[in-house]
Amino acid sequence: MLPTRLITRTIPRAPLHHSAYRPLSRTLHQTDTRPGVDDTNGPKLCTLDSSLPDRGRVVDMPPKDPLIYRLYEIVQNYGYAYKGVLNEKFGDGIMSAISFSTRVDREVDEKGEWVKITLRGKW
Repeated sequence: MLPTRLITRTIPRAPLHHSAYRPLSRTLHQTDTRPGVDDTNGPKLCTLDSSLPDRGRVVDMPPKDPLIYRLYEIVQNYGYAYKGVLNEKFGDGIMSAISFSTRVDREVDEKGEWVKITLRGKW
């Protein structure tokens, strides 16, 4: 369990919890000082800083988790369309997964709640 006081604006906590990336030590010491936020149940921040990221984990294919499967299905169904649009806009090439960032936002309208996932990679 991550400390709940761990930074909430600069980096999201979920990728840290799942070891998707290793934060910089300067970011670890930024905390959320909202009333009622407590970090007593979390690990020491220095242990997070020394851990290695765990990316590219081998999972059963297709994925069994419904949300992971849906993301996989999006790439399966729209991957070549994305590739065509990207090649048209940027020319032949590839989007980096190293020089990369992502953002998850919530949108609400009259039809309900929507998730907006932004992928940003260097071309």
